[in-house]
Amino acid sequence: IRFIGLQAARLTGYSRSELADRSLESLFKNGTPTFSDLVTRNFPARLICQGKNGEEIWVDLWLAQVMLEKKLCYVVSMCDASEAVKAVQRRQELIAQITHELRSPLTAIYASLSILTRKDKMKPEDEANILTVCSRNAQSMKLTIDEILDYSKLEAGKLVVELNPVNLQEIVYQATESVRSLAESKTLSLKVEIEPLVVLADSRRIIQVLTNLLSNAIKHSPRNKSLTVAAWAKGDRVEVSVADQGAGVSDDDKKKLFSSFAQGDDAKAIPESSSGLGLAFCKEIVNLHKGEIWIDDAPGGGAMFVFSLRKA
Repeated sequence: IRFIGLQAARLTGYSRSELADRSLESLFKNGTPTFSDLVTRNFPARLICQGKNGEEIWVDLWLAQVMLEKKLCYVVSMCDASEAVKAVQRRQELIAQITHELRSPLTAIYASLSILTRKDKMKPEDEANILTVCSRNAQSMKLTIDEILDYSKLEAGKLVVELNPVNLQEIVYQATESVRSLAESKTLSLKVEIEPLVVLADSRRIIQVLTNLLSNAIKHSPRNKSLTVAAWAKGDRVEVSVADQGAGVSDDDKKKLFSSFAQGDDAKAIPESSSGLGLAFCKEIVNLHKGEIWIDDAPGGGAMFVFSLRKA
């Protein structure tokens, strides 16, 4: 290395003088690839650079030939690819999670329908139970697909909200009814404690927010407990909460759960754990309503998700 730019020095953590006369290979993990390997690569090449303090830094690298003083030299350009690598990893994890989320209910539906097609006589109540299983799992699949499609629209800036005065009680009723069968499958009761309130909102999108929060609460609730949806006026705002009686949310998780692909510490222990997009979607929708969303501890234990809307 004969010369190094200021940004490259900052990226690696070395001073420009420390890099002078070093071999290019010494910047890469285990000294690979060698320079002769680099010359034959297609660019940009994504490689792991070894920083001064031993940290591993993903970089995108380009190589170009130049003639200086009648000598063939190479200009090496590097840029930090850490965020790009993380994004690829998150998407791979998402694809794996989505595959799992869709496979599980689809397997249950297939097994249930296989039982119905048998020639054996079946009691009407057994047929009804099997159809209920199919309906519940189909609903779970629909929620997953809707969640992914809507978040894709949000990322592309194509999702808009139409704000109108709406009856909050009606919105809550529609949201709770949409998840009632999921709650009943875990013997969970749904309690609604709402004053007559009118808010400025896109009713369809707020129903989606409530449905996401309720579905999340159902997944993280033990059997035979209750979920509570409440709302109250606070100044020129209305605050809406969804509380469960589960294990609650740690302080660390409270800080990250509204990020894309984020999941709590207990996600791996929950068979129906989600893709990690639902809460990020809720945050973006609430932001479009000029509101806020946060997590509190529920009275008596559990988690309470709260968001605010403007009064109409």
